[in-house]
Amino acid sequence: MRAVEGLHPPVPYATHWAVLGVVLLLLAAAAVTVVLRATRRPRVAPAPTAVAASVVAPVLAPAVALEEVRRRARAELSEAAARHGAGDLDDRGLALAVSAAVRRVAEAASGLPVSAMALDDLAGSGVPQLAGPVAAVVRACYPPAFAGGGRSGVADAGALLGAAREAVDAWG
Repeated sequence: MRAVEGLHPPVPYATHWAVLGVVLLLLAAAAVTVVLRATRRPRVAPAPTAVAASVVAPVLAPAVALEEVRRRARAELSEAAARHGAGDLDDRGLALAVSAAVRRVAEAASGLPVSAMALDDLAGSGVPQLAGPVAAVVRACYPPAFAGGGRSGVADAGALLGAAREAVDAWG
């Protein structure tokens, strides 16, 4: 090919430049991989849920610890009844206190996360005490607990407290 004034024919690159380019690309990919692996958190197997753990390996609370939780719950129920009777605690506060005390005992006795379970979860748990007395108390506590307060939510505070005491004593 004849050279035209100002133009030159193409000149091929040497082979070592192509090899150098491939090596540089591989080094860049390796550097990115090393940085990503060094900064990534290690994978941790997810912990089994409390319900699954209770099926696989039942959690048995020591009788002494359970009796202490039950004793505290009875005291909390008595205190809530006294405060409600004195007018220091409205129906919503009574319902929340009763539900918390009953759930705390059920959680200690069953090993399940009762404090985080909804009413449907309690009723469908398959544990007789949860599906029966505990679910009944929580069901009775729902309307006043979600009401605005005042003295119109608990139809019969005495019956609610009696059912709560029965639910606490059901774990025996």
